[in-house]
Amino acid sequence: MKNSPNITVLATFSTDRLINQDGTVINEQPGGPALFISSVLKSEGVEFESINPEQAIVEILITDEGEFGKIPNPPKPLTVNFSIIEATAIIISTLLDEIDLKDISSYKGQVFLDAQGYVRDGSNFGKPKKWRPDNEILQSVTCLKATDNELKNINTEFVNILKSKMLLVTHGALGSTLYCEGKEYTVNPKKVVSVDNTIGAGDTLFAYFVTQIVAGKKPIDSLKFATKKTSTFLNHIH
Repeated sequence: MKNSPNITVLATFSTDRLINQDGTVINEQPGGPALFISSVLKSEGVEFESINPEQAIVEILITDEGEFGKIPNPPKPLTVNFSIIEATAIIISTLLDEIDLKDISSYKGQVFLDAQGYVRDGSNFGKPKKWRPDNEILQSVTCLKATDNELKNINTEFVNILKSKMLLVTHGALGSTLYCEGKEYTVNPKKVVSVDNTIGAGDTLFAYFVTQIVAGKKPIDSLKFATKKTSTFLNHIH
């Protein structure tokens, strides 16, 4: 494992098409989990490699209740040879389920998985789907990240087992809750940032959190650091 990257990123780049509730296209910009995660890793000086499915176009409906994505042409599933990845950790963050998790158990490092794509239908704005990960995924994941709404679409047994390992539940502007080894912590931002949209905030938070965990920091300290950095990110881009 000498000379191997600290982190391997399995995530997707996209072109984000922001749409008003009346159907007007507000803006088109580079996006996708891979963009925000790699930006964080670069800023923190973390050595990493990135494995990416094909780029996709994401239509994002901007409403007062939040942002809701739709992927008109889903990216093709990417088969990953997990057994040859030598990084200390991998971060998996998708638009849909374009990263095939088959044979993930052949990777022996830490797995940080964002549930967002696996519970997203993709055909309609914000439409969810149920996700029932198999036992191989359950045993392999070190930490799962999900929003409150995403958590509702993951089977309860999986959620409860992850709470005994590491589960990060985000609550938007209200902060997040970390379940780790049977304990529960809540971290709130010192100042609630009022912004037009929060695109990229979840991936930014998760990436900062992972960088700290991989560096050997305590999970709660890692989340405090990530929360502070994400507030800065939202202030900066908006």
